[in-house]
Amino acid sequence: MKRSPNYRFFAGFLILLSPAFAAAQAFVENITPPVIQRGQKTLVTFVGNDLAGALDVWNSLPAGALKAKAIESEAGRAVFELETTADAPVGLCGLRIATKDGLGNAHLFLIDDLPVKPGVKKDETLKIALPACVWGTFREAAADRYQIDVKAGQSVSFEAVGSRFGKDADPLITIRDSKGKWIAERDNDQGLYYDCRFEHQFKEAGTYTVEIRDSRFQGSPYFHYALRIGRFPVGRVAIPSAVRTGGNHLLLPENAAVPLAYTLAANTLPGPFLAALKGPSDEGSTWLPLATTEDGITIARDFDENLQNAQMLSVSPATTLYFNLSPLRANPFLPLNAMLHVGRAQATPAAVPGVLCGVLRKPGQRQVFMVELAKGQSIWVRGEAQALNSPVDLEIGMIDKSGREIRRGTEKGGESTFEFTANLPGFYGLTVRDVLRDGGDAFAYRLTVSDKPFPPTLVAEVEGLTVPRGSFQPVPITITRTGTTGPIKLKLLGAPPGVKLTPDEIDEKELTVICKLEADANTPLGINTIQIVAETSSGPTLVRTQPLIDKLVHNVDLIQIALRDDQKRLPPSLNDRFAVQITPASPFTLELPEAEVTLVRYLNADVPIVTTRVADFKDPITFKAKGGQLAPKTEGRTRVYADLPDATAKDLRVTGSVHSKILSNLGKSRIELIATGSYQDRRVTLRRTFDLTITSAYKVTTEPMKLALLPGEASMVRVQVERLKPFDDEVMVRFNPFPGLTHPSMVVVPKGQNGVTIEVKADADAMPRKQALQFNSSGTVNSFEEELRGSLVEIEIRKVEPPKKVEVPKKK
Repeated sequence: MKRSPNYRFFAGFLILLSPAFAAAQAFVENITPPVIQRGQKTLVTFVGNDLAGALDVWNSLPAGALKAKAIESEAGRAVFELETTADAPVGLCGLRIATKDGLGNAHLFLIDDLPVKPGVKKDETLKIALPACVWGTFREAAADRYQIDVKAGQSVSFEAVGSRFGKDADPLITIRDSKGKWIAERDNDQGLYYDCRFEHQFKEAGTYTVEIRDSRFQGSPYFHYALRIGRFPVGRVAIPSAVRTGGNHLLLPENAAVPLAYTLAANTLPGPFLAALKGPSDEGSTWLPLATTEDGITIARDFDENLQNAQMLSVSPATTLYFNLSPLRANPFLPLNAMLHVGRAQATPAAVPGVLCGVLRKPGQRQVFMVELAKGQSIWVRGEAQALNSPVDLEIGMIDKSGREIRRGTEKGGESTFEFTANLPGFYGLTVRDVLRDGGDAFAYRLTVSDKPFPPTLVAEVEGLTVPRGSFQPVPITITRTGTTGPIKLKLLGAPPGVKLTPDEIDEKELTVICKLEADANTPLGINTIQIVAETSSGPTLVRTQPLIDKLVHNVDLIQIALRDDQKRLPPSLNDRFAVQITPASPFTLELPEAEVTLVRYLNADVPIVTTRVADFKDPITFKAKGGQLAPKTEGRTRVYADLPDATAKDLRVTGSVHSKILSNLGKSRIELIATGSYQDRRVTLRRTFDLTITSAYKVTTEPMKLALLPGEASMVRVQVERLKPFDDEVMVRFNPFPGLTHPSMVVVPKGQNGVTIEVKADADAMPRKQALQFNSSGTVNSFEEELRGSLVEIEIRKVEPPKKVEVPKKK
């Protein structure tokens, strides 16, 4: 698989921004070791910025699974003793440093049940006993080598975790025999980003060397890897990929092994999660994505090729010709072959609502599920594949009982969805196949079929929250509705006493809301894991978030480069919960009197800021703003920047400003204002938000908006210019030619006037037509030309109706 060049090679052309860029809070660049063995105590070093005063480590594991003890800390380094319970979940999770100043960024970390050992330090070969998980760091133009002893016919599982740490690494594993002869090599496995997980059977006994390096021969002190070797399941997908409360049996279609048992605990919240799976004879576990369900689960039956061949023969041209010449005069197998339950579809009966799972093992294969619907019954279907570590590019649809396609899903965000209402009672088929007609043992999918709309998707634009006692932090939430009606009620899970979320209800018409996570004066200090449950008419769902892993990358034009897969597809335990640290009370308050600020392009707008402070707080409060098109003022290609003065004990109310330069785009965005002050040897940060709308300095309209003329008729039209302060200059409006209409080619609306009147006249020979008068306007705004194009009055030239004949009564 080809990779884009590492961004570090383009440091002169790219800008890297850490999540804590604006707030100067703790930022962890890397964690060493990147993996620990569960049930053990391990010293772990966090390297980054602003780590002095480290107090604790937040984790996304279940409560009590990991404990942290602070050993030492300084600005660029913090050391903790981490200890996990013996039953801690195996797999990737998220960690955050909590300092006296607040929470830092999220960093990915691995919990393993294989023995964990440090790996190669220099150009040497390290012999290891199996099973083992060795960790190391990718070095530029170098490979780390490990020797293992195996028996003849022994199967050994291998896995490289590097890309999944979120650091743009690309592991490559090569196996050589004792003479250096190449035996096997593995690069990327679909669903594991640029990592791999596979099994190799050694034909001969002996000592073998396992090499691991970055496939591009790149290296970095922050590019860690974990190399797992032993006996563990090597599948990437599970069937079924949904489980119910209690005992479940899962198959890994890439392996011919026996089913693996998995028990889902009661009261598990709905949604995706990573499940650790381990067979009876395995030495270690593997982790795979699953989802919870309360509905029935149906697995597509295996495709019967013999039946398919017989059906193809029964409807072949030769067979059809035979029946046409026979007394029957028709091939009876033709209608039978089109039927869902006995025909070529080989449909699997399924119930609604339910979860339908399967594997497209053969290229070009289509699988069908047969459902029975009443007249007027509606169903909602959602198909997923990539979220299961599957390479399927999903195409789903609905066919009637004769095999005719009547609905096809639409793809968005890695999911394919559609809604269907049956016009007639009977059987219908849900079809599944790969868009490219590909297939294989890992080509798994999951269809969720519901008898009501799916719950809306709620995404919070924050991740880690530091909330001082007696204050709050904003939680902006975006709602994507899916047909559900009624308000959405919000409630907190896992919140400590004294923490509340307001408002706790979202109106059914709202698509965005800014909630407040508040802590009262008596809330216990420390770190917490909080989930926000949204109760909807379609059932409960969790408010999700998207923590930033590693750094944002912008090109030379300050346009953000798309996040890598290892930054977007994170462990579900990082997406469905919030890290919250309660800190001592803030010595100041922060309020924004204006919730919305309008910025005229090429000009500036005021941002009033109001603070209060306790008597003994003397230091200044500094401000930074981020979001939308905002960028540093000193950067040459910045389109929009903020100029924010400090607030002092004498100046509690200050007025900042936002400035628009060239190339700024019109539109609305949410801006986060971050206030920081130092008090009693700690930094206190409060955040507030406002909406910034960038708009043109003027708008051109007409009165009337619509006009009807007969050929030869004329009418007066008022061309109006609505200016936004402080712009008050003249505006020139040019009109495009309008066939059959006479009008001025250009007018100027002078400074201080809001419009001019023009005459438009339809030519005597004008043909009937309806068309909007197009314009191109320009005005000088702060020495820049603001040009607008668009449509004005809609003009209809009517057809001249011939005079009606008047019948004269005949004389008697």
